[in-house]
Amino acid sequence: MMTPTRNLKNIHLLLILISFAVTGCDKKPRAERLSDVSHALQDQQRSESIANQKEPIPNLVVEPGVEPEHKSRNESEKSNERANHGLDVRPQEAAADAWPLFRGSANGNGVTLTDLPIDLEVLWKFEVPRGAFESSAVIDNGVVYIGDLDGKLFALELETGVKKWEFLTDEKLGFVTAPAVNDQLVYIGDIGGVFYCVDDQGQQKWRYETKGEINSSANFFGEHVVFGSQDAILYCLNAKTGNEVWKFEAQDQIRSSPTVVDDRVFLAGCDSQLQAVDLRDGTGMGSVDIQSQTGVTPAVAGELVYFGTEGAGFIAVNWQDLEIEWTQEVNNSIRASPAVRDGVVVFGGHNRTVYGCDAITGEIIWEYRTRGKISASPIISEDRVYVGSEDGRIYVFALKSGELLAEKEVGGEIFGTSAANQRLIVATMRGVVYCLGKP
Repeated sequence: MMTPTRNLKNIHLLLILISFAVTGCDKKPRAERLSDVSHALQDQQRSESIANQKEPIPNLVVEPGVEPEHKSRNESEKSNERANHGLDVRPQEAAADAWPLFRGSANGNGVTLTDLPIDLEVLWKFEVPRGAFESSAVIDNGVVYIGDLDGKLFALELETGVKKWEFLTDEKLGFVTAPAVNDQLVYIGDIGGVFYCVDDQGQQKWRYETKGEINSSANFFGEHVVFGSQDAILYCLNAKTGNEVWKFEAQDQIRSSPTVVDDRVFLAGCDSQLQAVDLRDGTGMGSVDIQSQTGVTPAVAGELVYFGTEGAGFIAVNWQDLEIEWTQEVNNSIRASPAVRDGVVVFGGHNRTVYGCDAITGEIIWEYRTRGKISASPIISEDRVYVGSEDGRIYVFALKSGELLAEKEVGGEIFGTSAANQRLIVATMRGVVYCLGKP
C-alpha cells in the first residue's frame, strides 16, 4: 500500500510533469500534457513493480539486428587524414578533481580522469523537500553546483554535502539543465529563458534574457560563453559582462548543449540538423541532415561526432567533412548523451537498454537491459562505464565487454550524474542528490 508521504511525492511529481513534460522537441500546451503525465506515472508504477521483483533481469547477449551503415574508406586513409589535419583533436577528459561542464569537458565525451570505485556506497545525500532534479550537477574547486525545478541553484560541499548557499531567481522558474563553471563563475539558464551568471558566493553578476526556454548547458571559448535556447538561437556572450558577441540562428529549437572542438561548435538540433558554427564570428560552417530531431549533446572523439536522436538512430558524423560515417538503429528514442573512449561509444535509450558500440564501425559490441529508461548520460572512468537508470540504480560495466561489475540502488528516477575526486554525484527526480564513493 502506498503511504501518505509517497502519495504527496507522486502528486508533486504529477504537478512537475504537467508543467514541464515535453515529447521530443515539440513543446505542448499545458493541457495537452496530461495524457503524457498519465503514461509517465504508469511507467513509474511499472518500474517500481519490476524493481521489487527478486529475480534480476539477465544481461541480453544478442546479434545486432541492424547492420550499421558506414563508409568504405579504409583505416589507413582515416589515419592519414587525422595526421594531416591542422586542428588539435587529442582526447579531452575532465580533470580528476573537477567536472565543470555538463559532459565533463568541452568536447562532451563524458570521460573523467578520477578513478571511481566499482563498489559504491552512499557517503552523503542532500534532499530538497518536494523538490526534483532533472539534470546533472557540476563540480569545481570542491563544490557541487546543481539547479532544481523550483528555481534554486544550490552549492554543496563535495566532501560533506553541506549546503554553502542557494540562489533563487526572481521569477522562481525552474532549471532543467546543468550549470557550467569557469573562472569561479557559475552559468545556468532557466525555463523562463533567462541566462544567469552567479559568482562562487551565490551573488548574481549579470543576467541575459532570451525568448525561449533554456535546456542547453553552457560551454566556453576563450573569454566567451555559448549556449542555446528554444528560440532557435545559439548565443555567444562575453563571460564576464554578459554583453552579446554574436548570435547564430537555427531552423528550430536548440535543446542540446554546444560541443566545442578547437574554434568550432557543434549543435545537434530539433531542426534535424547537425550544425557546425565558427566560434570566432558565429558564421555557419556547414550542416548534416540527420533525418530526425534531437536534444542530445554530441560527444567528439578524434574526427567523429556521436549523438542519438528521437527517431531511434545513433549517428557518427565525420566533423571534418560533415558526412555521416555510420548509423546504428535501436527501437526507441535516445535522449541521454553518449560517452566515448578507447574505441567504444556508450549510450542508453528509452528502451531501457545500454549499448556499447565500436566507435569506428558502429557495430554493437554489447548491450544490457535495465529496469528503467536511460535518461542520465553515462560516465567513463578508467576501463569502466557508470550508467544511471530511471529504475533508481547505478550500473557499472566493463567498458570493452559490457560485463556487469556492480549495481547500486539509490531510489528515484536518475536524470544526472557527474564525477570528481573518486566520487559519483547522482541527482534524482525525487529531489535527492547522492554522493557515492568508497568510505
